[in-house]
Amino acid sequence: MNTPVTNNKTAGQINRRSKVQSYTVFFPAASLYAAIVVPLSVYAMTGGRLTALAGTGHAREMLFGFALALVAGYLLGPTNRPRLLLLCAIWLAARLSYLFAPGSLAAGILTPLFALLLAVIVVPRFSSAKKWRNRMIQPLLIALCAVPVVYTVAAHGRHVSLGYSLLLAMIILLSLLMSFMGGRVIAPAAAGAYYRLGMNLEARVQPRLEAALILLHMLAVLAVFVPMGTYITGPAVIAAGLIAAIRLYRWRLWGLLHRTDLVGLGIGYGWLALGQLLLGGLLFFGTSPVPAIHLITVGAIGTLSICVMTRIHFQRLKRDPSASRFLAPALIMMTLATLTRFAAALGYGEQVLLLWVSALGWSIAYLLTTAQLCFGNSNRISEPAA
Repeated sequence: MNTPVTNNKTAGQINRRSKVQSYTVFFPAASLYAAIVVPLSVYAMTGGRLTALAGTGHAREMLFGFALALVAGYLLGPTNRPRLLLLCAIWLAARLSYLFAPGSLAAGILTPLFALLLAVIVVPRFSSAKKWRNRMIQPLLIALCAVPVVYTVAAHGRHVSLGYSLLLAMIILLSLLMSFMGGRVIAPAAAGAYYRLGMNLEARVQPRLEAALILLHMLAVLAVFVPMGTYITGPAVIAAGLIAAIRLYRWRLWGLLHRTDLVGLGIGYGWLALGQLLLGGLLFFGTSPVPAIHLITVGAIGTLSICVMTRIHFQRLKRDPSASRFLAPALIMMTLATLTRFAAALGYGEQVLLLWVSALGWSIAYLLTTAQLCFGNSNRISEPAA
């Protein structure tokens, strides 16, 4: 006869087996959706009939659809299969309803619903954090998931200026998430790689700089909704970009050029720092922030997401992510997409051609990543990657 301890242990093992890692569902879904929706957006922006993705519709889908799917895949963790399938079904229904029936009730409800459910599930998991820097992930996630809800209400009430402010706030919040999570990924990975080379990396998470990044981003987001707030948001974002650049320099990733995954993370973090520096300057001087926004959304989000998805996929298989045959060409394509989209935003050359080249590079990068996540293999290594 089994004892209660044995029964509890068995029940725990069964419960764990019934759960699915959320990234195995949301990462391929987000990657494939990214590959599809950006060319559709360019089609809409250049006179196509897909009106849902024209104007701010493109930003809406990239931030509330694609980016939130990445957040779900990264932070949901092991989830019961029915709950995970329900979340994925709501997310997919939200995307399809907005693309093909943007004025429908489903299109207005499903995206906020997905964001709210994501917050309800994920936010409590960070309640046990002891350090205040770790506890700040809770209000950050609440804010990220609240923006789609408030944006939907504002759009329904035709509050255009508030909608613009909310999209800008969402970009700054995602910048904070990338700054925070990027540091938590890059620092230990770089330290581990240097350790295997017989060297020591002294600067790792750099807690004081991380704390400054959190406070600066919070200040920048709050100032977005204040009259004349760009005079606060601009300098705050510039300072955040400078700090991000300092952290990146101290990680010394140029000594790890044999690690494609770490080089890619460094490139993505570099786009983030550069994008923030430019975004802050453009906001301060009252100039259109579109060029800087695309350095962050295409360069930083695109590059970092591809590297993080690839690393997590290979680590699950206990294989070396830098040995991926898909990662290097995906990073090259994403760099092409970033540069051409930036040039298009500045008005250089044939703008329509640049938009299509950027969309092509972006789509190829994510199609390669999708293939990697679904079918890719790599040679096993003798020791686990950092």
